[in-house]
Amino acid sequence: MNRKEKRNQKKKKGSNLVELDLFKQKARERYIIKTATGRLMGLHLHVLHDEFGFGKKRLSKFVNATVKMTKAMVNGDFTDDELIQNALEEFNIRI
Repeated sequence: MNRKEKRNQKKKKGSNLVELDLFKQKARERYIIKTATGRLMGLHLHVLHDEFGFGKKRLSKFVNATVKMTKAMVNGDFTDDELIQNALEEFNIRI
């Protein structure tokens, strides 16, 4: 292998490392989001059960509706800012 081929190979390895770092970073971000979302969902379920008497059936409906709305938000149907504004306008609750 000549010098030019060696340099090209090093460049390729370097770009692979950058891609690998980006992949690891994105995977970590997904993990953090999933963990935070799970913890918040757990918190909400406990509050709804303990403070408002929700049972398994209504908690299950809540989870399904939350997942559905989250998917819609990820798909761009609405933004989190719109949700916050809607809570203020419709329910007079400032988040």
